[in-house]
Amino acid sequence: MLHIRGGHQTNWLINGVEIPNTNIAENLGPILNPQDVETLGIERGGYLADEGDRTYGIFNVIPKSGFSRDNQAEIDATAGNFGQTQDYLSVGSHTGDFAYYASVEGNRSDLGLQTPDSQVIHDQTHGYGLFTNLQYNPSAQDTVSLVAQLRQDVYQIPNCSAPLPDVPGCLGQFGDEQGEADNFAVFSWAHTFTNEAVVTSSLLYHFERAGMTEAPATTRSSPRIITARSTRASTRTCG
Repeated sequence: MLHIRGGHQTNWLINGVEIPNTNIAENLGPILNPQDVETLGIERGGYLADEGDRTYGIFNVIPKSGFSRDNQAEIDATAGNFGQTQDYLSVGSHTGDFAYYASVEGNRSDLGLQTPDSQVIHDQTHGYGLFTNLQYNPSAQDTVSLVAQLRQDVYQIPNCSAPLPDVPGCLGQFGDEQGEADNFAVFSWAHTFTNEAVVTSSLLYHFERAGMTEAPATTRSSPRIITARSTRASTRTCG
C-alpha cells in the first residue's frame, strides 16, 4: 500500500492522461510493471483545482518507446525459494516516424502475502501482464500514440496451522482467493505549438476489478464470519 504525506489516494497518469483508480485500498497487485517505465514524474502538492482536494500524490508515467531501440529484445528471468520466479520479455524497434514496444511478463510464488503465523500455508500468488506502446509522428509537432495493458493477478489468502479465534484471519480460511484485473487502453494525439504550449486529446478505456472468491463450505475447518468485503468493476470512456 503506497502512502504519500499520510494518505493513500494517488492518481496515475500515462503520458499525461489520468487512469482513474476506483479500487482505492483494495488492490494488492502492481498497477504497472516498473520495467515498462521510461520516466516517472511525481507531484506531491500544489495541484490544480481539477486534480481534487483529496489527492496525496500524482504519478505521471512515460512508458518505454521503440524509438530508443533498434530491433532489440530484452529477457529477464529470476528464481528463488518458495518457488518464486519473475520472467519478463520485451521487444521494440522503429522506423523514421513509427515505433513499437511490447512486453509480456509472468510471476508466481508460494509466499505471496504476509502469513498470520510462522507456517506458510495456502499462500501462493501468480499473475501475468501484457503491455504495448505504439507511437506515430506524422510531423515534428504531432504525436499519435496507443498505450494498452492487460494485467491479471491472483492471491491466495494465507491459512493458519490451526484455527485461532484470537488471531484475525485464522478462522479456517481454506481456499479463499483474491483476484484482480487492471486493463486499460489510451489513444492520444498531442500537438506542440511552442515550447510552452501543448494540446492533448485522448480516448480512454479502463477496466479495474478486485474481489475475493470464497472456498466451498466443505473445505473449511470451522465457521467463518466475513466482516468486510467488496467487489467493484468499472469501465470508463472519456475524451
